[in-house]
Amino acid sequence: MDRDQQVTAEKGMNRFVWNMCYPDAERVPGAILWAGTLAGPVSVPGSYQVRVTVGEKSVIQSWQWEKDPRLETTQEEFQEQFNFLIKIRDKMTQVNQAINRLRSIKKQVDDLQTKIKEHEKWKGIIAEGKKFKEKLKEIEDVLIQSQSKSSQDPLNYPIKLDNKISALASIVARSDTRPTDQSYELFKELSAQADVQIARLDELIQTDLAAFNEIVKEADIPAIIVK
Repeated sequence: MDRDQQVTAEKGMNRFVWNMCYPDAERVPGAILWAGTLAGPVSVPGSYQVRVTVGEKSVIQSWQWEKDPRLETTQEEFQEQFNFLIKIRDKMTQVNQAINRLRSIKKQVDDLQTKIKEHEKWKGIIAEGKKFKEKLKEIEDVLIQSQSKSSQDPLNYPIKLDNKISALASIVARSDTRPTDQSYELFKELSAQADVQIARLDELIQTDLAAFNEIVKEADIPAIIVK
């Protein structure tokens, strides 16, 4: 459950709907996902407690979360599906955190270049910034399809790793059954590809970004630049 959700304390009856889902994966603002989901997995059937706190007083109520009686899925299979969906969600969070970090760095370099583009003495810094951004873009283009701006754009632009992993989550969560062996194999493959790009980004931050920051520092560029 989202910890930010709260029951209102208005006069009369107050209704709160708990969907029994764990927190979602981190998001990339504006990202388009084709048949993918970032939603956290649903809790497995079992015994749970709910605590209601008003001021300094708390009341705890135990209750049972039952599976659909028509299903033949065992408790172990529910747990296996849940554990796998948590792994997919966490990998999706890692990928999206990398994308958000990458885009934040790229925007800061863009902002700096915009400030100094009118000044000839800093032309070399602009060139270095451009080369650094090209390296960032190589990673970004593997992790996310930046050209998709609407829900129909994936018809024209192929989906990338973030969408492939989120689509796998959607497939695994679609039915209350044990994940297939193929799903595990695909996740292993996609995770390995993602880890390569995240490692590349970490290395760029430690080397190229550090070197770029040193160049900017040596140039003694002021925070406020007037044309």
